[in-house]
Amino acid sequence: MTYELFPGNTADIKTLEPAMLRLKEQFDLDQMIVVTDAGMLSQENLSLLQSLGCDFVVAARLRSLNQVHTKAIVGEQSWTMLSTGRKVSEHTLGGRRLILRYCPKKAARDVHTRDQAVEKVKKRLAQGVKGVGRSGRFLKVDPQGVRLDEAAIARDQNYDGLHGVWTSLKDMTPEQVYTHYGELWRIEEGFRVMKHTMAVRPMFHWVERRVRAHVAICFVAFALLRILCHRYNTLFGAKQRLSEGQILAELSQVQASLIRDRGTDAEYLLPSKARDEAIRLYHAVGQKLPRQTVLFKPGSTA
Repeated sequence: MTYELFPGNTADIKTLEPAMLRLKEQFDLDQMIVVTDAGMLSQENLSLLQSLGCDFVVAARLRSLNQVHTKAIVGEQSWTMLSTGRKVSEHTLGGRRLILRYCPKKAARDVHTRDQAVEKVKKRLAQGVKGVGRSGRFLKVDPQGVRLDEAAIARDQNYDGLHGVWTSLKDMTPEQVYTHYGELWRIEEGFRVMKHTMAVRPMFHWVERRVRAHVAICFVAFALLRILCHRYNTLFGAKQRLSEGQILAELSQVQASLIRDRGTDAEYLLPSKARDEAIRLYHAVGQKLPRQTVLFKPGSTA
């Protein structure tokens, strides 16, 4: 695992090139498959990945396709049904491979989201308010005034349940390509753990070297937490799997009282009763959680 830091005002789409060049320098990799969401999508970035010899699976912005490509994906087409209940189809647009996936649950969610947006537009129009945020894509402004854009609603319905990815992987089936794309959730989960569970933000530093040091410490802690999570779930996952947040909660309950003998000035650690999960967490990294009072020696891990 590795990471790269950029100034806060750097657009996501501008971070791919320096990050990829650094990866190429840092690691000797025979093959790289870059998986990203649509935030990294640009023709320049796709060309960059190809020039570096990297394969890619990148989420497509279906609503941003030109009219010719749009007709190819929203019309009648041949679908392949998957065991998951979803179906996929494949297209070659502009010399690139585009794989579409249709999911009934996503279709229902898209319909619900659009219905809410349309109701919001109607309500705001009735109140005489023109600004309706993202729902404004369903507005039509012309010399006659501002009104609901029925044509835009109809166009939006064409994308219900659809998701697409651009890929350079030619020897993989659409299902295999989407399996790679599905792994993106691990990165997104990592961001959530770093930002929320480990509270990497807010950070109260203004000097760059201290910001970098803060993030480096948090990243090392995150890497250790991920390793511990993997080891625990490998050894004991059949009985009970733990998430990173649950692991931190369990370890926070491991406590001990420091007791001093007034006669000898010796100090002892009196551990509190540990839960079974905490005992197994220590075992996962080859450590034994003390259960009895032990002599405290400064610098000792006991």
